Amino acid sequence: MTTGQGFKFIALFAGIGGLRIGFEAIGGTCVFTSEWNKFLQETYRANFEDDSHEVNGDITAINEADIPAHDVLACGFSLSAVLHRWCIEKGLSWSCARFCG
Repeated sequence: MTTGQGFKFIALFAGIGGLRIGFEAIGGTCVFTSEWNKFLQETYRANFEDDSHEVNGDITAINEADIPAHDVLACGFSLSAVLHRWCIEKGLSWSCARFCG
């Protein structure tokens, strides 16, 4: 995939949407958002008033089948340690673990 080609991404641990801005700047479209903190959710909604999807809460309460198809999973820093551990437990490549951590 090259910059500007267009891709779909989901934003987990989205905070107020800073990471989303960067992904949209290179042609991405956010199709799902999860942020558990209600105050951050309010700010996120204010930052992206024209969103076509809701801001979901706790990701552990979301059914996997309810998450739309996507090309990229974007996540705030709080998820990095979780992904790193997941990569290691699943026996995925060192580069995945390094990327996630």
